Amino acid sequence: MLQETSGKFLDTFFRYFFRDEIRALELYSAIVGEKILGKVKIYDDGGFWARQNDLLFIVNSQLIVMCEHQSTLSPNMPLRLLLYFSLILGAQVFGDKMVYGKSPIKIPTPKFYVLYNGEEKLHDQILKLSDTFLLQNEEVMLEATVKVININWEEGKPILSRSPSLEGYAYLIAELRKNILLGMDRDRAIGKAIETCIEKGKIAEFLKGRFEEVAAMLNFEYSQERCDEVMRQEGREEEKSETVIQMRTEGFDDEVISRITKLPIEKIHEIFSTNN
Repeated sequence: MLQETSGKFLDTFFRYFFRDEIRALELYSAIVGEKILGKVKIYDDGGFWARQNDLLFIVNSQLIVMCEHQSTLSPNMPLRLLLYFSLILGAQVFGDKMVYGKSPIKIPTPKFYVLYNGEEKLHDQILKLSDTFLLQNEEVMLEATVKVININWEEGKPILSRSPSLEGYAYLIAELRKNILLGMDRDRAIGKAIETCIEKGKIAEFLKGRFEEVAAMLNFEYSQERCDEVMRQEGREEEKSETVIQMRTEGFDDEVISRITKLPIEKIHEIFSTNN
């Protein structure tokens, strides 16, 4: 059974699926493009970290790999992942007198990745913390680099061909989206996507024993995504209303306001009359 807190699942399907030592190592091997051997430890501090970061694991006690799974890319990922990494280091060395000593404290090498599976077309890219600095011509003395990788399903995509787990995950999400576009209701779209993956041999063994569990997670994720989109849309409408009122107050012509906000003049009249 899935654990729930305040009606929300503690893990999304991505976290649930890849918080496994074998699949995590396979995922990292696919990301770097070579088979990595060794031991993986999934970072777990009793639940707190899972709420902060999608996936964090340590490879051979030398690398800390931090992955964020996103359907909407944020330019603030270097800052976010740097803060997460700082929390980890702080938990390990804060208060340790060795940090004030003459000998260097060796820390695991961080690797930051965003695995993107949104519906907008996006190419692999690099995000840098320094790109957000207010002063761009100064010497950079602090940097955090995040590699953004598009993991959407595509036949023959190299990163997917290197990881059956990641390929199966991407295929499942692609099938779900396709079914939604075909007009299926959410439950049927999810069930059909899982059935298709099993038929095609995409993470089939994993899905066979967890059909209802996976379906419940995807149902929650889909509902949450749509809820977030509605809230974003409502936020944009509220911003436009505030802009209309301010511009009207400052004496701008309704046609000018319409061109800037892309709202019809009738809507501008409605907003202004409602707030006066």
